[in-house]
Amino acid sequence: CSRRNSDGISIRGVVSSYDFFTIAIRPESPFCLGGRQFKENLFDSETIISGGVIKGAIASTWRMLLDKGPNCEIIDGFDKKRPELSSCLDKIRITHAFPVDRSSEKRPVVFPHSLVKGVGGTLKDVALHKEYDMVDGAAPAFAVDWKEYDDVFTRFGWPHVKKELRVRTALCRSYRKAANKQLFAYEMVVPDGLEWLATIDLSNVTDATKSDIEDRRFREAAKSQLIDLLLHGLHGWSKTKSSATVSISECTLDTEPVMVDEEYYIVTLQTPALLIKPGSLDETSGQVQLEAVYNEAWNQLSDNNLQLHNFFARQSLAGGYYLHKRFRGNKEYYPWLLTDAGSVFVFKATDTEKAKKIIREWLRYGLPLPKDVSKDGNTWKNCPFIPENGYGEIMLTKELLKPKEGDK
Repeated sequence: CSRRNSDGISIRGVVSSYDFFTIAIRPESPFCLGGRQFKENLFDSETIISGGVIKGAIASTWRMLLDKGPNCEIIDGFDKKRPELSSCLDKIRITHAFPVDRSSEKRPVVFPHSLVKGVGGTLKDVALHKEYDMVDGAAPAFAVDWKEYDDVFTRFGWPHVKKELRVRTALCRSYRKAANKQLFAYEMVVPDGLEWLATIDLSNVTDATKSDIEDRRFREAAKSQLIDLLLHGLHGWSKTKSSATVSISECTLDTEPVMVDEEYYIVTLQTPALLIKPGSLDETSGQVQLEAVYNEAWNQLSDNNLQLHNFFARQSLAGGYYLHKRFRGNKEYYPWLLTDAGSVFVFKATDTEKAKKIIREWLRYGLPLPKDVSKDGNTWKNCPFIPENGYGEIMLTKELLKPKEGDK
């Protein structure tokens, strides 16, 4: 998303609408968003603020303003002064917020896993290759083997994010002293000179059984109420209960489905996506099973209008005690298997016009969840990795990154 004035029209795939806008989040102090824990007493913060965290911070701030408890659910009737927003907050899509220097107006891009580097630092995108040529006179290396990432992060617009370690200990109330063996540490993000950009999209917000005109009025009212709420800032989020100021600007989205080599659509995940049903794979599964599962997922999502030609994907397990209790309860437990941001999928269209329509929808709204991810429905109450929380955001490659002239 790029910030600019909106005129409410669409020109050559660049969508400009009153239904979405950009927010810039400026944390007022260091914060810690729990990522993967490599040690029980060390919390290393994520540098990206997920859409789910932003939505939770909005809810926390809203409850604080109304002096309501943390367990008070935001549903129809929650706030008489903001009735439209109360009934549709769960339908609003908020993308993950990426860090940028405050002088920048463009959100960074997650670089593709199809990117390889030569020994001399030459970069090349091999998304269309199933066999790889030499780069810099040697076998190319994928990101997992790189020793240096800074040049790639800089090229794709990512700033340097500072972190600092803060060590704490739990207190023993009975003896009024530090508790024994209860030392823990936060690896916190220092926001100096940075802000985090995200897009908020209300285009899926509707007023049930109403006309298109009344739907438009409903969305405009909800948007006005949300902006008013955001201008109070975001409070009580992250492990440090941080606060942040928020500024609002209009934006445009590029939704033009352009092919590479006039034959292929290349999709790169900008945020993790839930493409694999829990229980579909296990520790014995290999490449054949993984490819079959991805084929099934993309056939379903594209209604068989896009055929998977090639892919470069990584996966991560998401689960643990909290997510099990929050979303699984006493049911049989399978952790979610997420496809990581940066994963690349190359498609051929079986029906060009239908494929274009589908890709436009993915670029605008994010990837929908596969059917039956949850037996109780794919909602925020049953799964945290929904498009409304920023997951499944994609970017379309329009031209492959090639070595510069003179590189070997």
